[in-house]
Amino acid sequence: ADGGEKEFPMAVLISNESASASEIVAGALKNLDRAVIVGRQSFGKGSVQVLYDFPDRDRGEESALKLTIAQYLTPGDMSIQEVGITPDIELVPSRIIKDRIDLFSPPKTFREADYDKHFANGFAHDEEQARAGRERAGQKPSETLRFLKEETAKEKKNREQIEAGNTPTDEELVDDEPSDDDGVQVDYQIEFCRDLLLHATSTDRQQQLAQAKPFVEQRRAVEQEKVKKVLEGMGVNWAAAPATAPKGQAHVQAEIRVPRTQAGNTMDFAVTAHNVGTTPIYRLRAYTKVDNGALDRREFVFGQLQPGEKRTWTVPIKVPRYVPSRRDDIALKWEDDTGDTIDDSHAESDLIELPRPAFAWSFQVNSADGLLHNKGDSTEVTVDVKNVGTGLAYDAYAALHNLAEDKINVRKGRAKLGQLKPGETKSATFVIEVKKQLDDAVPVRLEVGDKDLYEAQRDKLQLPAGAAIPATAGSGMVRVGTDTAVLASAQESGMKLASVKKGTVFTTTGKAGPFWRVEWEKGRSGFLPVAAGHEASAKVALKGVSQLMQSEPPVIKLANVDTARGGVEIDGDHLAISGNAADVNGMRDLQIFVQHENDYRKVFFRTARKAGQTQTANGPTQLDFQTDLQLKPGNSTVVIIAREDDDLQTQRTLVVHRKAPVVAQQAPPHAER
Repeated sequence: ADGGEKEFPMAVLISNESASASEIVAGALKNLDRAVIVGRQSFGKGSVQVLYDFPDRDRGEESALKLTIAQYLTPGDMSIQEVGITPDIELVPSRIIKDRIDLFSPPKTFREADYDKHFANGFAHDEEQARAGRERAGQKPSETLRFLKEETAKEKKNREQIEAGNTPTDEELVDDEPSDDDGVQVDYQIEFCRDLLLHATSTDRQQQLAQAKPFVEQRRAVEQEKVKKVLEGMGVNWAAAPATAPKGQAHVQAEIRVPRTQAGNTMDFAVTAHNVGTTPIYRLRAYTKVDNGALDRREFVFGQLQPGEKRTWTVPIKVPRYVPSRRDDIALKWEDDTGDTIDDSHAESDLIELPRPAFAWSFQVNSADGLLHNKGDSTEVTVDVKNVGTGLAYDAYAALHNLAEDKINVRKGRAKLGQLKPGETKSATFVIEVKKQLDDAVPVRLEVGDKDLYEAQRDKLQLPAGAAIPATAGSGMVRVGTDTAVLASAQESGMKLASVKKGTVFTTTGKAGPFWRVEWEKGRSGFLPVAAGHEASAKVALKGVSQLMQSEPPVIKLANVDTARGGVEIDGDHLAISGNAADVNGMRDLQIFVQHENDYRKVFFRTARKAGQTQTANGPTQLDFQTDLQLKPGNSTVVIIAREDDDLQTQRTLVVHRKAPVVAQQAPPHAER
């Protein structure tokens, strides 16, 4: 060996998810002119954090402190914070499928700079470094290449699942791109980098970029031909404008139909383009710009339009089930092949939210006395979940999170409940393993929700535990002599499972302390005070049994705003709202927040406590509210939070659209509702 190593051309592939250390490597190679950077603008995380956990095992509480301690710098002391690494050659995936086109609109990504209150790129030591940072922030790639990404079978299946309002399983989310002998997925970007390096004869980045220009142009021509072929197969004349085509002569009149649509349904968003000029328009297309992510950057393709010709393009949009009622201003951005300036068109959308589910629950430990006991015991815990809201839960679930890891293991902590109709109850079963002798209750956190609607409630449960209560086996029937309740454990303090009317007859399987162990529902045991019943020769009679929910979230009602018929829209700069929040177990407080873009403010607070009242004292069962919200033009999100205690709360979200002052008295033209 000669003591050295051969140098080869290098290309580094990055994406908008390339963050932190990977950005530093890419940035170092770029700044040192050692490699060409290919892909998308990287994430822009240039700060270093350390996490300090503060678990409170006695109370089952968790807290943490995340402290920023350092910054990442690339060679030349350049910070990447919120800026990221700009690729030399930008690769933007595009797609053309039956119901969706992504070809021309600006790429949409989420990066560090999109987080509220992120750290700014403010690490410069002097004005020269600050100016360099600003220049990097506005840096553009040397080349941009849009490539047509063909949809794989699994991607198609996943898209169809999502568009149908379903959530793909983990197995369905697995990609099926071809891979090389080492198991590396060979997608377009990797193939592009490989072929790019085959054309490179230098290890210097600047020389590599100069050598890459013919290769990039050849690839661009191939991709444009693919797009032309696919669009023409869809009936669009995608012929390029001739070199002699006049510029500045494109005039388009648009008719936009945006029907009012309920969440979960499909909106047929249609645009008719009318060439009202005197010359042909080539490769005419448009895309939406709107705050609503479901409607943003939807593309409409018209191709060549002769003077006086009209063409309609319809985009079916599956509106997600979780979307709240809202109205949005829609701007339609036009482009053509000659780069003419065409005025934006405008419309307004109106989406109607689905009725929402809400969840109440009760639980019990399935042991001989309803308690957790000894080290090594494996015990089931049943949670009964009831939909107490007004809407269907499409994909309900229940999850149990361990808050006492030194005492128990949660061996099975998640259960799928599926659809849950209003008023319907389903049961979830969890498995708890005891790690040591238990003397008192064990805290866990219960979460119940609907994955499709993003509705969830959380509460801290105390699983009863202690020394075993003496139990005896038996069989027979017990007649209830007075109105009472079936409890979840053989304790006077046990949580109620069901109310019981006098005359009810249960099957008994024995006693636990001063309680009958009775079957209050098929396959479900509970505990009835011995004094409340006596042995009898009778048939089972359970008509007097009514299941109870031990915990139910607050209910928020609005008195003067109705979102069941569409989005809330105002002409002025304020909205008065009023209503109440109620909870049979008592209210803690009620808060209202307003968010407009990155401005998030608390605008209302009311507590149910009186001066000097203890933390555990129950408040009134209802809190009324009335306030005047100051709102800016555009959409503002109003969040109402009603709390029963530190753990259990309900949230209600409103999206309020304030018309821009200049159009407050005039509806957008050609907008169909």
